[in-house]
Amino acid sequence: MIENELYTSSNVSVIGTYFCADNIKNIIFTWRLSGRWQRTNKGLKYLAKQYSQLSSSDRKMYKFTFIGSSVNDEKIIIQKFAKLEGLVSRGKSLQFLQEADSGLLVLADGTASTITGKIFEYLAQQKRALAIVEHPYIGKLIGYANVGRNIVSSLNIHLGDELSRLFNVKLDYSNVNTYNGKNLAINYLKAIK
Repeated sequence: MIENELYTSSNVSVIGTYFCADNIKNIIFTWRLSGRWQRTNKGLKYLAKQYSQLSSSDRKMYKFTFIGSSVNDEKIIIQKFAKLEGLVSRGKSLQFLQEADSGLLVLADGTASTITGKIFEYLAQQKRALAIVEHPYIGKLIGYANVGRNIVSSLNIHLGDELSRLFNVKLDYSNVNTYNGKNLAINYLKAIK
């Protein structure tokens, strides 16, 4: 956020404009892109394109970091809009997540019905979730739990507006327990009886 202050003395008045580091929003992706998830390129390219259209003040406001392994073509895309930390230990990855303001999901192309376990990790840490997906199925969970934003990669949106909405929504984690492992197992057993 850009903040202004007025400084005055008997001889001069100066309006100082500065960037307040406390307002930077850190959005983190903690997962493996390479291997079976190589099909995330469409979502990564979409995010890179949307990020390139942000104003310079929005680029200072929202910082993306990717934690995990990736292949060269993914690295080229990621480095256009994010810091790439690479592979770290599970403990270090969780530390990055705890310090972040939001988790990021970039799902593989063609995964219409996938709800990745990563969303549950973000929910357990009470983090907002930003999902970049081809199909909005995971958005049903994010919307129901009221914990973030779902961006469908086929739509032309303004990323700055979506990020603003992500960080201005009042979160409600009261529905999250519906999705814990024990409750899911109980509901599954009820369904198959």
